[in-house]
Amino acid sequence: MEDSNKLNEKNFLPNVSPPSPLPVNLALSPQSETEVKQQMSPDVDEQSNIGNMSLNSEPLASALGPITQSGSSLLGWMKEAASSGGEILSKVAEKAKNSVDNIVTTLDPQMKEYIYSGGDVEIIVASDKDVKVKPCREAFQTVFGKATVIGLPAQAVNIAAQPVGFEAALRGAQERTANLRTNSHIEDKLPVAAIENFIIEAFPDQWFDAGLIMITDPQRNLVLKSITQMTPIPLAVVATIRESTPKDYPLQDTGFSVTIGQVMAENLKVIPAEWHQHYTSVNRSDMILNAVKSLAAIYKKTIATTAEM
Repeated sequence: MEDSNKLNEKNFLPNVSPPSPLPVNLALSPQSETEVKQQMSPDVDEQSNIGNMSLNSEPLASALGPITQSGSSLLGWMKEAASSGGEILSKVAEKAKNSVDNIVTTLDPQMKEYIYSGGDVEIIVASDKDVKVKPCREAFQTVFGKATVIGLPAQAVNIAAQPVGFEAALRGAQERTANLRTNSHIEDKLPVAAIENFIIEAFPDQWFDAGLIMITDPQRNLVLKSITQMTPIPLAVVATIRESTPKDYPLQDTGFSVTIGQVMAENLKVIPAEWHQHYTSVNRSDMILNAVKSLAAIYKKTIATTAEM
């Protein structure tokens, strides 16, 4: 206790003289004191002023102009909410979902297949190759919003390896569709998309490569056909595949035994699936995508018209 009292009695402050009074000309009046406080904390009054300002006030509208020009901005939604009531909730939810979907598909493009799958549309692609299945899936999901599109293997065994002409291409697509329904036990009510690449002499000594796309929907008794953009083929390449086809080739009535892709890939030093990209700067998948997208749009309008009848 004695030691404690000694500590309490001990003065820990340094021996300094008391502060001198302020000069008269620096004394703060009540009014100036308020001004100093306002200068020290300007955010308080500015926030309260903003809270009292109308969205239509000229300075605020000018400052927020770039933000509120878009209907997707938060303040844009607030303005819409005043007039549309509960509609804003659905808009916010939809925009938020789209934003999340965009982020997910950007980070992992393969997630697009699962996010946009579903809905009332189901399409089977008569192929298990990504170069055909992926553009078909993207096309139908773009047009319908949601669509389930899967690919299953299907071959056209009675058509030449390299079909020549529209008729041969059509027979190839029809055979792929028929084999798919038979071998994979696909229900007749499910639509099937088949793709068959072919070459054709569109003008004298001018050959082109293209892809025939056929969508069949037996339930609606509907058949839609289109072709991709055409790719010019050097006449020397056509001569090569013609000379490489044996004279006794059993399917020569529908084309050649050697494909354009084999010869073009060999000359370009790339794999056969990439020769379009290296030769024309447009890959085959994009060609299929554009053609299927137009067919999907026609298909959507057709089934909508049928439903109204």
